[in-house]
Amino acid sequence: MEEVYEEVHIWEFPSTEIFIRLNDGFRKRIFSVIKDNFVIKDFVSIINQRAKKYDIERSYNTSNFRSWRVGLKKRKEKTIEVNIPLWVLIEISKLLSDSSNPGNKLMRKAEKEIKYYASSGNSLQVNDPNLPVLFTPEMVSILFHFCGDGHIGTGTDQSHYRQTNTVNLENFEKKLRNSFGDFEVRIYESSKLLIPRPITQFYIHHFYKDEFSSSVGIPEHIKTLPKKFLVAGLAAFIVDDGHMGDALEIYSKNCELAKDIFQIARKLGYKTSINKKYRYGKFDTYRLIISLKSLSQFYKDIKSLSNEFPTCDLASKMAYLEQFVHRKNRKWKRRPPGKTKELIIKFLEKDVNTAKELATKLNIRTASLREHLLQLEEKNLIKRAGKDGQKIVWEKT
Repeated sequence: MEEVYEEVHIWEFPSTEIFIRLNDGFRKRIFSVIKDNFVIKDFVSIINQRAKKYDIERSYNTSNFRSWRVGLKKRKEKTIEVNIPLWVLIEISKLLSDSSNPGNKLMRKAEKEIKYYASSGNSLQVNDPNLPVLFTPEMVSILFHFCGDGHIGTGTDQSHYRQTNTVNLENFEKKLRNSFGDFEVRIYESSKLLIPRPITQFYIHHFYKDEFSSSVGIPEHIKTLPKKFLVAGLAAFIVDDGHMGDALEIYSKNCELAKDIFQIARKLGYKTSINKKYRYGKFDTYRLIISLKSLSQFYKDIKSLSNEFPTCDLASKMAYLEQFVHRKNRKWKRRPPGKTKELIIKFLEKDVNTAKELATKLNIRTASLREHLLQLEEKNLIKRAGKDGQKIVWEKT
């Protein structure tokens, strides 16, 4: 049976921050009904009165009404689109439906007629939006990305997600589209994806109650969500700040955030430790280590989750977790003496490889593989062919 997720409707978005573009036909019908039932000056006066409960100080006039009705206005020699403030649309729906409920019948119709929504100024817009937004593990996992390699901008500060790995960057973009809808993709410096401001305003409003600072961690109510939400969140954070070597390590300089991730991992039943990592005698970062004994269960949890939400695995790091599990579950206990070195030479005869690539092919720990490489290098059977980024590439002599 397919699970039903909580819905977040457009009238539950931050109403003073979001601006709505309705389909032309529906917008014209709404304003036609207003003209038939109100004197326009009186209607604008009502809107100005209701603006006070939203702490809006500006006063609107009949020119604003005309711009909302037409959807356009002239500025100097340009004609620009004018969108309706969400709070104004909510109040219009209340007046025309004679209901104080923001989720009234007219507002529900309007939600289906939204062409796009945006923020103030020249913000990126969300086109053909997925409304209502579903409160899924995938949508929640985006919050963990914001705490990892993401940045939530406030005011004129642009929100973005920085990820040098293209697989991880594309995976994050898919999460945004699946959860909210289409948007113009702008990537700077080959790694910095700009995020539509209304999306980050949505997260600030719903997860941080409109109060956000860069030092905050995971909200308490998120840490009480069902298991699949927490697995999705933990996986997202590992994609950004996890290291898959001979152990699964997670790093964060934010003390509160490190404690939050630690609590989530422990709540999921994974044996996890946390300590401080020092560099040159000075504190560098908090390090969390998920025990190798827990990785098989973590792998099963992620595989189960990704059957429903394919983007909620470890993206580019999933292969390394699979290697951990396969190594643990391998049938043989130990190769005959010299067999591993023989296989290394065989692989290097065909192509150059890094230590991690060879460890994956041989299904052994990277640390153990490096010992074999050094011994073979001493015997002049293999040599270093250069570097792939920071990684040494090996070849047969």
